[in-house]
Amino acid sequence: FTTLTPCTVPLNPITTAITPNSATLTWDAIAGSWGYRVRYRTSPNGPWTFDTTNTNSITISGLSSTTAYQWKVKGLCDEAGTNTSPWTATQSFTTISCNMSLSATSSDVSCNGGSDGSIDLTVTGGSGTYTYLWSDGSTTEDLSSLSAGSYSVTVTDSWGCTASTSVTVTESAVLASTNSQSICDGDSYTIGSSTYTSSGTYVDVLTTANGCDSTITTILTVHVSTTSNSIVTACDSYDWNGTTYTASGTQTWVGTNVSGCDSTATLVLTITNSSTSTTSATACDSYDWNGTTYTSSGSYTYTTTNAVGCDSVATLNLTINTSVSVTNNQTVCYGGSYTINGNTYTATGTYTDVLTTANGCDSTVTTNLTV
Repeated sequence: FTTLTPCTVPLNPITTAITPNSATLTWDAIAGSWGYRVRYRTSPNGPWTFDTTNTNSITISGLSSTTAYQWKVKGLCDEAGTNTSPWTATQSFTTISCNMSLSATSSDVSCNGGSDGSIDLTVTGGSGTYTYLWSDGSTTEDLSSLSAGSYSVTVTDSWGCTASTSVTVTESAVLASTNSQSICDGDSYTIGSSTYTSSGTYVDVLTTANGCDSTITTILTVHVSTTSNSIVTACDSYDWNGTTYTASGTQTWVGTNVSGCDSTATLVLTITNSSTSTTSATACDSYDWNGTTYTSSGSYTYTTTNAVGCDSVATLNLTINTSVSVTNNQTVCYGGSYTINGNTYTATGTYTDVLTTANGCDSTVTTNLTV
């Protein structure tokens, strides 16, 4: 077998002719090489794009403007690509921004139907060498002798960057405009020497300062005042248009409606009242009230709705007395007896009697009697 002749790394890789979307990559040719393998990507970690060329330069296109790129190249010393050199060191470049902007000023046509308008276009940025294409076919930077209308232009520089803008040349001497106005009934609207008081469409021809006609179409709307009536029932008080009312009655408020005319509102108000009640109760051990069982003395509140739909607040002043239990040990002689709560006992045993205390609660007495 025969060993391969080593393929050397290309020297002096450089980037030239950088534009917003392309660049030319060059390097020193390798003697006897079949071609070169190039790879490039967005910096720092984009996916590699590969290309092959038979010359020691290649122009890559379709790049993004104002973007950092990296690239490398290696030699291919046979057509099969089995004898290749190592990659060169990473090369870096950044594409150029088009950064081209347009500004324009226009001079209006003096009077309707004239052609003395003009456009002054200014271009900044880009490569500095420009071509112009206007919507009317003109290829100059500035336009003159124009009639009223809209003109658009596309400017292209030597890099292929483009920028477009539109300029409107108006007929300032003769104006045709629509003037929408609204007034309230009883008022009037005046334009020129005409005064209007009812809704309608009116056309007036005025003369501008330079002697040209100005046609104004006025669409006049006459709004009427409005009234409204509300019937409201509220508990205790009612807030209406910034005022709090606590008594029933008819109230009137005058403001402005959505059309800017008078709006008179009438409120027929009925005030119903909340109610309160207080109950005192005394119970033994516990007391059931409105679904709740209470076992200690205290003041309790329950809120519900009364017959007119307002709050009804009930207060319970509760006293809880407790029942008692005692043990009563007694001894009597044989033949004797012991009496408690009307019961008389003569034999040894345990006896239970329920008495009533001074506060009306049970007192349970357990008597252990020994005879």
